Amino acid sequence: MNGVLTQGYGNTGFTALGYSFHNGIDIAGPAGTPIYSAGDGTVAATGTGNGAYGNWVAIRHDTGKFAAHPIITLYGHMSSFSMRTGQVVKEGDLVGFEGNTGNTTRLLYGPKRGYHLHFTVFDGSGFGVADGAYQKTYGAYQVPYGAPYNPLDFL
Repeated sequence: MNGVLTQGYGNTGFTALGYSFHNGIDIAGPAGTPIYSAGDGTVAATGTGNGAYGNWVAIRHDTGKFAAHPIITLYGHMSSFSMRTGQVVKEGDLVGFEGNTGNTTRLLYGPKRGYHLHFTVFDGSGFGVADGAYQKTYGAYQVPYGAPYNPLDFL
């Protein structure tokens, strides 16, 4: 996605939304900016809901440039997405559109703030999806998890 890096990876100091470690990067652009796959792969999982990453897609990359060390790329907070689990994806395919779903700064500053793409790179081993911990607050949602890498090391 074309945009501006608004939050980096790691201990960024921003803890207002309940986390102390940012497992990806945030890229902001105009609402609805198209988001494209970082590489060839297969959709490992998708999710929707009001908690965590909101509308998200996770793509497993174990072919092409990532064949030696499989990774999972996560695209979160999208307004909508066009992928389904098991779908084969080529680098540059449309994943979805930048949004403001899930746990974004709109919860602090109002509905016009918080539009961005949350992009995480997970190690291909140990990736999973679990039910969200705050379902009484946000309703049903799922959270992808695994060992993250700094996405900037892959871009």
